[in-house]
Amino acid sequence: MVTHNPADFHGLFPACPTLITDGEKLDEPAQRALYRANADAGASGFWMFGSGGEGLTLTDDVRRRALEVLFDELGADFPVLAGISAEGTARAMERFRPIADLPIKGTFAVPPTYYGYSQDELIDYFVSMVDLTQKPVFPYHNPFFTKNRLSIDTMITLANTEGIAGTKDSTTSIAETQRLVWDTPDDFIVFQGQEELIAASILVGVTSIVSVVSASNPALFVDLINTAKAGDVPAAWKKQAAVNDYLVEVGTAAATNEGEFIGAVKRRLAADGFGNGKLTAPWRSPK
Repeated sequence: MVTHNPADFHGLFPACPTLITDGEKLDEPAQRALYRANADAGASGFWMFGSGGEGLTLTDDVRRRALEVLFDELGADFPVLAGISAEGTARAMERFRPIADLPIKGTFAVPPTYYGYSQDELIDYFVSMVDLTQKPVFPYHNPFFTKNRLSIDTMITLANTEGIAGTKDSTTSIAETQRLVWDTPDDFIVFQGQEELIAASILVGVTSIVSVVSASNPALFVDLINTAKAGDVPAAWKKQAAVNDYLVEVGTAAATNEGEFIGAVKRRLAADGFGNGKLTAPWRSPK
């Protein structure tokens, strides 16, 4: 039986950028320092190799080494979810096998990319992922990165399936987020993936946040999360506004594609001494 401890997945999980050298190898000192800075600022865990972590364009060697450095720095018990998004079931397993022996708490993936699938086929995809990885699985619902949208009814079916431990909701629909919180089992983890909806999501019952921008200023996001969880609504709105202002400052609010979004975060990190801002090819790294 594949089980999970819900307490492992509450709070801020930065979608940690992967810092690379000019040869697209891991910048180990910078990556280690970024892990430590986020943990010291109150991050509860890491969401590794999602869209913000360039998970689909990194080599298997870089992905594995990034996790090895993380666990060496923060310990094997630090909660980590690793992305294995791919074009289909077999390809997802190819992304999982090189990290299968590492102490990750679970895996996540968007629906398979490129081809279109029925809702029943998408359910089969995530159920098979539990069977093949023997890890808790978190379907990553991001309809902007794949033509396959998970319906809310499909998500509720998955939530009641053994081994499906939670989801990252990046639909930007607070109504869907609310249903995911209210109509799923108590131990089903709902991560909000939209920075502008952190306060609203927590006020409807979300306990967990994934954000790539937060990796560049985790204390700001932890403060917002804790304020909203405390139920201080006026203060939560003010701190949400501060987060929104920070998105503008970093440049992600004006990004028109994924490269500009990730590049803005990496540019900010580089300015703060974390890496050189380089993106995986063929993106052009920000100046």
